[in-house]
Amino acid sequence: MKKATPPTGLLLALLALTGLTACDGHNDKYPKEYLGFEKPQESYTFDRRQTSQEIALKVIVADKADTERKADISIRSQPGRTPVYTLLDKEVTIAPKKKSALVRVRIYPAKIDQPQEIKLTCTPKDKEVKPTTITLKLAVK
Repeated sequence: MKKATPPTGLLLALLALTGLTACDGHNDKYPKEYLGFEKPQESYTFDRRQTSQEIALKVIVADKADTERKADISIRSQPGRTPVYTLLDKEVTIAPKKKSALVRVRIYPAKIDQPQEIKLTCTPKDKEVKPTTITLKLAVK
């Protein structure tokens, strides 16, 4: 018994239409005005013998803009613990026509005595855009 197959021309037209609608330049994972961290969480394992190590976190926008976009970066430290990090960039600027920028954090592995979590907050200068947070899970080997 022969199975019915749709005409090849119809399949090609549907594929082309899908491709056109998928390439509108907008990332559907984020709201159109989004400015914040690319990921909500990242994990890092460091060698305890290192004195310091720098990590870079990506801050993104959902849509490119003709003007630069700025945000403040802050870290909440856990009370009663010695900070194991230094925030190197307290402000991030995404250049016009770009979709991302990096925020640098220096980690001091020798100060990590047990696995720790630190939270960074990205607060856009545009008051209508909500702040985002990333959790960094830090451990030593």
